[in-house]
Amino acid sequence: MRDGVLGQICASLLQHPYSTVTLHKRILKSAGLSYINSHALRHTFGTRMCEAGVNVKVIQDTLGHKDISTTLNIYIDVTKELKRSEFEGLDLYFKNE
Repeated sequence: MRDGVLGQICASLLQHPYSTVTLHKRILKSAGLSYINSHALRHTFGTRMCEAGVNVKVIQDTLGHKDISTTLNIYIDVTKELKRSEFEGLDLYFKNE
């Protein structure tokens, strides 16, 4: 029901309803941006929160996941930056031992 009644949020000048998807695409096009869906933004948000050191339980709650495995296995990617940061911390730990 992507363009059904539940997806209608506003009307054009001629009173034709716009779906959220149509409006999203038009906004991106008018801003000169390539298409990206909200699901991809959720993945990016989860990964960036993890990189920032946010507790994974907070990430799970923020994204609204019932099961932590959804957050860990689907929404958080281990990036090069995250690996580097974690190993730098490990390096400091061993140097201070």
